[in-house]
Amino acid sequence: MIITIERQYGSGGEKTGELLAQRLDIAYFDKEIPTVASKESNIEEKVCKTYDEMFVNTGIYSLLPDARAAKATEYRQPLAEQVYLAEFNAVRKLAKEQSGVFIGRCSDYILKEYANAVHFFVHAPIDVRVERVCQHDNLNRSDAEATIRKIDREREKYYNYYTSRKWGDICNYNLSIDTGRIEPDDAAILLEQYVKSISEAV
Repeated sequence: MIITIERQYGSGGEKTGELLAQRLDIAYFDKEIPTVASKESNIEEKVCKTYDEMFVNTGIYSLLPDARAAKATEYRQPLAEQVYLAEFNAVRKLAKEQSGVFIGRCSDYILKEYANAVHFFVHAPIDVRVERVCQHDNLNRSDAEATIRKIDREREKYYNYYTSRKWGDICNYNLSIDTGRIEPDDAAILLEQYVKSISEAV
């Protein structure tokens, strides 16, 4: 059972994914992915965490994403490219070994060939996300909104660059869920029902 979740910042996507993993009794992979990527490559963990889900426009590569991911490091790749490749391989390795919920990092694209994978996109209105980030990160509304827009922009550029898809495009996901009016607990229940309904239909 493979589940991926892309999410807007402040939408509660990580918490929803964590609760979903608990409900389904499967692994949860978020901050663990850079750690695994470091162990499986020759890249220091702090470097993996620094460039985790970070877009850096090197202007060097014109290869397609699949070619970049499959290529060995025969070129002197920038660190951001090396980290993406390491995380690409880490996600594939983890998905091959066990069931799990994978958060971000282009996981829906990386695992698109898995017939049993279910892909979700979690989003919410900006005002709701601002309120949540204010409470969670102890920021004022202006700083919270600026943080949200910056992180969303980075995630979008990162995703679009490495996948040649459009971040948030509903065609990339089995289900898009608006968490503006529900808490992560209820969102996890809804996603669990969807996953189970698909499993029963197969």
